[in-house]
Amino acid sequence: MRKITIRIVSSLTAAAVLSCTGTFFGISVSAQADVGETADGFTKKEIPTYVYSMEEKKTTECLFSDALPSMPYVDPVDYMNNIYTVEASSVKNEDGTYSVSNKNGTMKVDPNADTIFFEKYESIIMNDVNEKDTDLECKYVKELDSVYVNEDVSLTVDLSKYGIDIIENSDKVYIPLATLNDISCLTYNSALYEDENLYFVHSSQILDNGFYFDRTSFYNETERSEAMADFNYRELCFVMDNLYGLPEKAAIASSIKEMGFDKTLETYSAGTQKIKELLLSSDKVDVSVAMCLLSELFKDGGHSALALDLILQIKYYENSELLNRWTKLSENPKDEYEELASSILVELVNESSQKISPADTKKTEYEKYDVVKSWDKDDIRLYVSGNTAVFDFNGFENNAVGAFKWSLDYAEEHGVRNFVIDISTNDGGSSCVLDYMMGIITNSARDNNMFGLKNTDRFTGNVIYNPASLDLNLDGVIDDADKEVYYDFNYGILASNTSFSCGNIMPITANENGICVLGEESGGGACMLGYFYTAEGNFYAMSGPLKTYTESGRDADLGAVPDYYLVEKTTALNEAGETVEIKDYTKMYDIDAVGKLVEEFYAKKNGSADTSDVSADTDTRTDTVPAEDTEKQNETVADDTQISDSGKTNPATGNSFEGAVALMVICVMTAGAAIFAGQRQNDQHKRRR
Repeated sequence: MRKITIRIVSSLTAAAVLSCTGTFFGISVSAQADVGETADGFTKKEIPTYVYSMEEKKTTECLFSDALPSMPYVDPVDYMNNIYTVEASSVKNEDGTYSVSNKNGTMKVDPNADTIFFEKYESIIMNDVNEKDTDLECKYVKELDSVYVNEDVSLTVDLSKYGIDIIENSDKVYIPLATLNDISCLTYNSALYEDENLYFVHSSQILDNGFYFDRTSFYNETERSEAMADFNYRELCFVMDNLYGLPEKAAIASSIKEMGFDKTLETYSAGTQKIKELLLSSDKVDVSVAMCLLSELFKDGGHSALALDLILQIKYYENSELLNRWTKLSENPKDEYEELASSILVELVNESSQKISPADTKKTEYEKYDVVKSWDKDDIRLYVSGNTAVFDFNGFENNAVGAFKWSLDYAEEHGVRNFVIDISTNDGGSSCVLDYMMGIITNSARDNNMFGLKNTDRFTGNVIYNPASLDLNLDGVIDDADKEVYYDFNYGILASNTSFSCGNIMPITANENGICVLGEESGGGACMLGYFYTAEGNFYAMSGPLKTYTESGRDADLGAVPDYYLVEKTTALNEAGETVEIKDYTKMYDIDAVGKLVEEFYAKKNGSADTSDVSADTDTRTDTVPAEDTEKQNETVADDTQISDSGKTNPATGNSFEGAVALMVICVMTAGAAIFAGQRQNDQHKRRR
């Protein structure tokens, strides 16, 4: 499995007051089906099940609580057999636990303690994932076993802290479907229960293609039970406390890390207290308002969009009752929270942001050069000027791999010396593509066809290396011949503040491998893009638990430090009289000058006695800026999550969501800063020092 860079209560009463460590909001939870007992209060049903399409159909045995009849418990063996390509099985142990295994590992499920123990969580969760016919299916990559950098790799998931039950019945265990989805978030596969059917989905395909089944009835429901609201909130707390990646740019991340999601909502500000109230409402429109407001606090440059489900409704279910209710709310909001939420959604839909992007400058400057070859459908182009080639692409998608190899071949055949990879407007994609490109440009010894990234897993605390064998010559076979693939160029990576996710990880990896980086600091996005569903089935995205690990210890969310800083900055007053930053990216797209800087970099690196000839005839050369100086310079660059003491937001330099998620970028709004001020006034991010 590669990065693109988830229950049930048996009896509910209104007697107790809950918290995330026990009970919530007037609903108490207790299992009526403990070890050795029958599942009183539950009904067993055979549910029609569709596996990634309406053509592949089977049945799945599920348990349903009398209190929450639309919430299935599923045997983890049945679930795993649909999200992986290898078979799973279950054995009951003498101590009453169940060992659920496939060839990659075992998880021990305890229905009495409501815990799940993983000896090696990443091994069983991340390997042999069903990715057939998805953008994550990379035939030029063979994933190898994860390598654990640290010694303690075990994990115990204690669901009892969130009042989430595991049920035993007839020598089987059943886990809430939502909890299985969340725990398996690294697979990008999930299952949804609607209209008495179970649908397995590839979540990575939803934004571009929608759901393969009709969700009209789901989006026409605007009310839910108190029990459903309660469980949905508890499951959300579990996700935020354990699977949220805590990117430094997000305003709320440090508080969640310190005290958990529920306590954060209760104490962060009056605005977050309102969000908790809305999340526990029986009105699903209130929940949509809450998710929009959370989108503001979770904003991290592009990975987090908790209001994503509303965007899907606009795109695919524009006549739904839920969306009609939202439209009326937007026209006549009853309070400042509804007004702000409506404004946030408008910004989402309109792809509006205050980021400073080099896209227009790049287009204008590159028009001065002939295009050697373009892959217009994929927004990929190769330029050559003199002895420098520029491979320009805007997404780490599979189609870029063949274009990259073609461009390398062409450059080699035509005597090019400098090969620059332009990711200055690249907002990320699949780590398979990143592995392939870095696998080639780091193979100077011509003895290796492996590459992989190290990640920290917030869920387990593990540091893991995920290597892959690569078909570098793209002949359809991964073998020793791939180890010979290398092109002897001076490589350069052209990055900007809008280089996000994989577009951020490439220059960081280049930094650590001694490859020249030019432009400005890349835009962050160190966490994987995580797709999740609420317990009810609403789709949302946020930074997931895997985060890029750097050998230097530098936080990858801070971006890569360029060896040559090529962006000129000035300031001016906008119409409101506020000082804003203006960036001139022109120097980044002078191909000849960039090529000379790349040559200079390697001449110095290789100890050349004389580099004067390299840079003498270029006026665009900018001296290498040490890391500490670039960080000081970057203090003036607006942070897209930082809220000033005046309650206003600084101009944003946020970056687009990967692929189709680009429309998710949100601008910080002054009204939002005021509502969410509270603790935030004294909790400024220290992301630049």
